[in-house]
Amino acid sequence: LEFRRVLFRSALELNAVSGLLLSENLLFLVLPGMLWLFVRAYQSPTLPRVALAGAVLGMAGLTRSTPLLVLPFALGALIIAARRSGHWRRAATVAVVFVVACSALVSLATIRNLIVSGKPTLITTSAGANLIEAHKPTPVVDLKGVEQNPIYNSLRLDRQTREVVEFIRQ
Repeated sequence: LEFRRVLFRSALELNAVSGLLLSENLLFLVLPGMLWLFVRAYQSPTLPRVALAGAVLGMAGLTRSTPLLVLPFALGALIIAARRSGHWRRAATVAVVFVVACSALVSLATIRNLIVSGKPTLITTSAGANLIEAHKPTPVVDLKGVEQNPIYNSLRLDRQTREVVEFIRQ
């Protein structure tokens, strides 16, 4: 109970400092619960626990996409934990439940993005913008010709995404 109070007070403090309800503030509230649920699901991989852990990972992914990087590691750990019961079928079921629960929440953003932009985007495309803003390309990075690249044209990438891909590629 004390931990929850401290967490809640800290979240209020973040809001007071920023003056805004930012996605980082929401992630700050979701992340400890997500980690706790992972541990509980690993200790005893029942389907409800695994589903809840997957759903909260999806919720964390809705606040910021970075927590989704945890998915393969958490999935591997849950498969190992479920495999201790001795059956691969059980481990496969745990894996499917975890991924489906996470994907169900993440798909809400994908559906919203499809409605708003007319094309499906998994969650966010701001990672590239963050990369370029935080790490300005040097003159060594050649961004000429990105408009004529046949691969980028076939993927229908916008200019900013093309520049990010070129920046990473070079």
